[in-house]
Amino acid sequence: MPAPSFTRASRPRPQRSSGALVVAVASLGVLAVSAFAVAGEISSYVAAGGTDAAFFDRLAQASPAPAISRSGAEAVLMRCESVVAGQYGARQTDAERMFALGHCWSFAAQTLEQMPSYSYGWYTLALFQLSLGDLESGLQSLSQSQRAGRNEQWVAERRVHLGELVLSELDPETRAGHDADLTMLAQSNRGVRSIAQRYIKNEEFRGRITAIVETLPEETQVRFVSRVRAAAREASMDTPPT
Repeated sequence: MPAPSFTRASRPRPQRSSGALVVAVASLGVLAVSAFAVAGEISSYVAAGGTDAAFFDRLAQASPAPAISRSGAEAVLMRCESVVAGQYGARQTDAERMFALGHCWSFAAQTLEQMPSYSYGWYTLALFQLSLGDLESGLQSLSQSQRAGRNEQWVAERRVHLGELVLSELDPETRAGHDADLTMLAQSNRGVRSIAQRYIKNEEFRGRITAIVETLPEETQVRFVSRVRAAAREASMDTPPT
């Protein structure tokens, strides 16, 4: 039987696969989302960049756009901590500092809505709240940071410094979390270095941390004393003669 012949008009056209079309559309969607994510991530790092003066001026005007990742949020929060809540912010007018701290507070709160177990986020929120005089909210956020990051030593170092500033205001639960942070710091070289100067200069603190260390195994106590002495020597070598 001869093969059928078709004219150009009658020749059947191949049908496009609807599945291929769906894949193509989905791929475009993924590319669009990826581009948005990259743009958002870049925006966070741009917001965190620049000189201290430029960063502070931006924060005095408006809160940064919400970050889409923990690393992006951390970049902004660390600059808020070091610049706005640090020495640079302290040299600015009260009004400018309050506006900048308020915008850092808003950014931290937005970040925690997306990442509620973010210990450093809770710590920075506590810092901004306490810096603006909201003691009750600040203590609650500090307690949240303790619960969210019990084993995060770098955050514990910051929490201890903040907790020592408001020690008399800590409720029993937050005070227990504070002591737990001190217990962790007392067992590592880095942790001891972070509290060595306070141990040397503050007799009341020295008594408290000594009582905590005495609950630890004997070998840990010996290491603590050795580390404190070494940290004290390093600190004295770094201090220029008067």
